[in-house]
Amino acid sequence: MTAKKPDCIGERFGRVVVIGKTGMHPTKHRQLWRLQCDCGNIIERVRQDFDRSWLRNHGYLYSCGCGKKEAARRNGQKREKPDCTGSRFGYLTVLDKGELIHKNGKSRQLWRLLCDCGAEIEKPRSDFESGRQKTCGRKECIYARQLKTSSRNLRDVTNQRFGSLTAVRLSGKKMNINNRHG
Repeated sequence: MTAKKPDCIGERFGRVVVIGKTGMHPTKHRQLWRLQCDCGNIIERVRQDFDRSWLRNHGYLYSCGCGKKEAARRNGQKREKPDCTGSRFGYLTVLDKGELIHKNGKSRQLWRLLCDCGAEIEKPRSDFESGRQKTCGRKECIYARQLKTSSRNLRDVTNQRFGSLTAVRLSGKKMNINNRHG
């Protein structure tokens, strides 16, 4: 038979301090202890969960679970991105979080965006942060048309000479190198 351990109220075990007894565990039939973590959370555990010599000998800091979350962040596991409300991406301003979509067992957060043309859209963060979505994309959007025109790399060469030829005006068409007639 093992000797009964002394009262541990006030003792620190990793990140938790024992603040009192609360009753018996319903299935383990052992004393439950109330613990306060350094992060402020209060939890209830049986003594064998937090008072193990191998925990201390291996440098494990017992906590309410906040220690595991911090370790995950340090190891580069999934961490929450900061709120981007009010940020601008191209001609879009982030208004707030939109709908949360569940598809194929995964969730995807949409964000409500306001285009400079006045249209509101909802897109996932990856679309506008990567630069794939710079405008609302509607045909009527003047900013979308500007981007489409500028992406064709048109250059105004009016009145410039190219050998015996002089450019007269900008046609608005991009010249196809294989077909020299524009």
